[in-house]
This record gives sequence, structure tokens and C-alpha cells, in this order.
Amino acid sequence: MFEVEKKSTAILVDEAHNLVDRGREMFSATIDKQIFLQVKKDFKGVNKPIYEAASQLNSWFLSLKKSMDKNKEIVLEALDEQLSLQLHHFAEEAEKVLAAGSAPHLLDVYFTVSQFLKVTEWLDEQSIIYAEIAGNNLTLKLFCINPSKLLKQMAKGYKSKVFFSATLTPLDYYQDLLGSGHKDYVLAIPSPFSKEQVDVFIKPISTRYRDRERSQAAIVSMLQSLVCSRPGNYLVFFPSYQYMLAVYEDYKNGDKQTKTLIQSAGMDEAEREAYLDSFQAGTSETLLGFAVLGGVFSEGVDLKGDRLNGVAVVGVGLPQIGFERNLIKEFFDRNGRNGYDYSYLFPGMNKVLQAGGRLLRSEQDTGTIILCDDRFLQNKYQSLLPEEWKNYMLI
Repeated sequence: MFEVEKKSTAILVDEAHNLVDRGREMFSATIDKQIFLQVKKDFKGVNKPIYEAASQLNSWFLSLKKSMDKNKEIVLEALDEQLSLQLHHFAEEAEKVLAAGSAPHLLDVYFTVSQFLKVTEWLDEQSIIYAEIAGNNLTLKLFCINPSKLLKQMAKGYKSKVFFSATLTPLDYYQDLLGSGHKDYVLAIPSPFSKEQVDVFIKPISTRYRDRERSQAAIVSMLQSLVCSRPGNYLVFFPSYQYMLAVYEDYKNGDKQTKTLIQSAGMDEAEREAYLDSFQAGTSETLLGFAVLGGVFSEGVDLKGDRLNGVAVVGVGLPQIGFERNLIKEFFDRNGRNGYDYSYLFPGMNKVLQAGGRLLRSEQDTGTIILCDDRFLQNKYQSLLPEEWKNYMLI
């Protein structure tokens, strides 16, 4: 252990695994053509300076869009100095209008521009600038790929920083992206849970995107067998809403008796509370709650004792392949790390660990975990599982 000076200040960060994505969001910013086109329309014949400033910015985006030819995404080598000047000018003119009265839409655009200009001050080799076309709109993004340097800089005002989480796996990945130095202390505390508390099963089927429709029947059969042999309250996590809905419909068609819940997009606080309140101990009725991996029910939920008897995780949680994820992969490949692991594997498996972690919330809890994917049998994925999950059986 180590001592901290009594007069020192400290920053404590719980759920530190989230700080990687939050850091990326904090030090990134976007603007798009549409917001300036709307301001141009709103202030035509109303305020000439704002109209002209918005027109110049709209023209800049149109010029960039034309230069992209048929490409939907491009990476820019640097931020156009002319764009920066135009954004500063727009912000100055917007301040004059806002000081004179209310203009809600202009205020939103002003904040967007101000945030974008602030992030330009942080641009360095850890960031990438890219443009992306979606429909008729063009978005420009300052994307912080590696937030470690800025996170470290932001915490300089503290004499000590403590980052902790139950799912900082693998540790060297999080040390790298949270800005940890070679002199920093690392403390790994053994899990308070034992393998005797949990029965772990692996269902070795393919849940890869191309195989999802074919996998539905096997997942439904597995869930039916589970509730027949081990009645209780279960959470079943899926990698997407679409996949979840497809399996849910198939399950309901074959089992109209078992009580089920399903997570919907955009649930408000009352709906989320009602969902969780349905998980009650001491009932003879089985309950299956369908939810999305990485969503509101896969983290920070405490259903102790018999309120939750088991968790099934469908898939290995890999983020959807996309332009931005591939930028992360390519960046870390260029910088001597395994880009695929940094961009896809580690973030995906963290979701799996978070979801499975809903089951054991105290040293008295017991239950069942089912991992549905053949990749859980691969060494790379198994190395990221908690020790108490490794004494598994195949089903």
C-alpha cells in the first residue's frame, strides 16, 4: 500500500473503465453543414452579419463536400485555417445577437461552435479530423482517439488520482488509455466471489452478424430449457435491439406462459425503475428480462439475492464495424499496439463482464451465467474472463 499526504487533494474515479469513452467524447467535437444552413434561412433579411457569416460557413461545407467526390468519409490532414477564422467570426456575430435578446436555435449553434473551437486547442497527434456525409448533410468531427494525454493533463491539479473498477481488464490497456505512468501504483484485489457461487455454461454457437438469423432457434431453445430446469429471474443481454427483438418474438411465439420484459429504446427513468422493480425475490413465477448489451441495465444495477438468479449474454459484445472504429484500429496499429484489440475486442468484452457482473452482488449470492458464442472458447476471449467463470460446462 502507499501513503498519501494528509493535505493532498485526490480524485477518485469509480467505474474507471467508462473514462476511456468519456474521455474521447470530452475531447471531441462535431459541427455540420445543416446547422449553418438553418441559421442562414432564419436570419435572411433579419440580420445581415449573421446571415453572411452562416452563408460563408455553409459554402465552406459545400466546397468540402464537392471535393470528396463519391467518398462518404475522408480524413483531413489538418484543420483548414479559413474555417477556424469563419467560425470565430460567426461566434462573435452570434454573441452580439444573443446579447440583444432571445434566439434559442442560434444559442444552440453558438454553443456547438464554441465547443468545436475549444477542442481545436487540444488537437495533436492523438486526434484525427474527418468528414462524413449522411444524406444531404456533411459532418466535420475532431475525434480524440487516445485521450490518455489530455486526461493526464486534466488531472494535474490533483496530487493523487485513484481509478478503480471491477472490470479494468486487461489492466495494461486501461493503464495505457488512462494516462498511467510506469511509476504509478497498481493494485489488483482478488474477487470476493468463488467459482462455487456460480454455474457457468457456454453455448458454442455463432452469433456473428451473418449468422444471427440462423442462431435464433438455438437461443430460444436454450432459454426454454433454462426456465424449465432452473425457474427464476433472468436477464438476457443481446448485442443489438434488432437481434433482441427477433429472438424475443420467436421466444414469445413458442412460450406464451413465461413472464417477459423487454428493454425499449429511450426508456425514461420511471420505465427503467418499473422494469427493475419487476425482479422480485420469493416468487414462484419465472421472469425473463430481455436487454441490450452495454445499455442501461447492463451496468450499475443491483438485484441482490433471488431478485436475479441468472444472466445470459448473447455474443462477445464487439462494437459494430464502422469508419470511426476502424480509425481507432488503424491508429493503434500504427502506434505499435494491436489495433483490433483496442478498437473491438477489449471494449466488447468489457460489456460482457459488466453484464455478467449483474449476477453476484454480494458474497451470499449464487446463480447461473450462460455465455452464448463459440468465441468464448478461444484463448483470447477466455483470458479476459474472471477466474470464477472459467470452470464452465458446454451445453
